[in-house]
Amino acid sequence: GTLGMMAAWDLHWTPQDLRNLKIPLYLVRGTADNTIAPKNADRAAALSSTARIIDMKGLGHLAHEEDAATAAAIIAAPETFLRG
Repeated sequence: GTLGMMAAWDLHWTPQDLRNLKIPLYLVRGTADNTIAPKNADRAAALSSTARIIDMKGLGHLAHEEDAATAAAIIAAPETFLRG
């Protein structure tokens, strides 16, 4: 089911959608993700003036399962996890 869903995605407009986004965008990444390179979040963030990156240090692709409490806290109050 998941592969079928992903195969049907049309991501053609994603870069333009990111450029036009007017609401805050928080990209949460596991810094040890070996499935989707963490640098991809940097590329996506560069397209949106509203994007901010939150790192879950040392966690992988399933960071939200590896540290569910922190993932829930990020969802509840992402601004408290922003760097700098």
